[in-house]
Amino acid sequence: MVIQHRRHGSDCSPRDTMCLYWKIATICAENEHSSLRNIKASVPQGSILGPLLYLFYVSDFPPLDLISGCFIGCYADDTAVAVRSIRAEHAVLKLQKFMPSIESWCTKWRIAINASKSQLLLIRRRYARKGFYGELKLFNEKIPLVTKAKYLGIVLNTSFKWNDHIAKIKQKTIGVINSLTPLLGKYSRLDLYKKRHIYTAIIRPIMTYASPAWAA
Repeated sequence: MVIQHRRHGSDCSPRDTMCLYWKIATICAENEHSSLRNIKASVPQGSILGPLLYLFYVSDFPPLDLISGCFIGCYADDTAVAVRSIRAEHAVLKLQKFMPSIESWCTKWRIAINASKSQLLLIRRRYARKGFYGELKLFNEKIPLVTKAKYLGIVLNTSFKWNDHIAKIKQKTIGVINSLTPLLGKYSRLDLYKKRHIYTAIIRPIMTYASPAWAA
């Protein structure tokens, strides 16, 4: 982290001050503190400066500018690498050529990626969904091929339709409504204003999350 901080030209004094910030960490729960632990890599989670320091930490993630038809989407610690090609095998081959860059970067900055938790999703036209003989590996571990994947809370499937995402939203919304039945049901003593406030604050955000993307 100190190396990344230097790369961005930060002054020495703030850098030296924040060195203590990311060297040790402790957890507090109900006024009880755990023992101090050394932070060997990355940045502490749940901290005030954590998001800013994380941006410093991943600012030099390998680019895909030299590869046509490729795109990298990064948000916090979620990263999606997308490529476009006529054939699925060729698209996966382009992805595989990029994997050594990710492996070198992770090794350099001591970032661990669990390949088994990564997913390979092929979005194809209906007539082209039969048969696929390629594979994608990260750190010599095969990345599983899936029919749907969740990225930033949105469920994407092989046909790029939103039925799986809407089904997930419906299931989650029903569960929340059932849990709030004592407050929202006809036997609740809350007035309509308070019920509307609960709906606006808790239920509606679940139903409309990322709706500009999937409801357009």
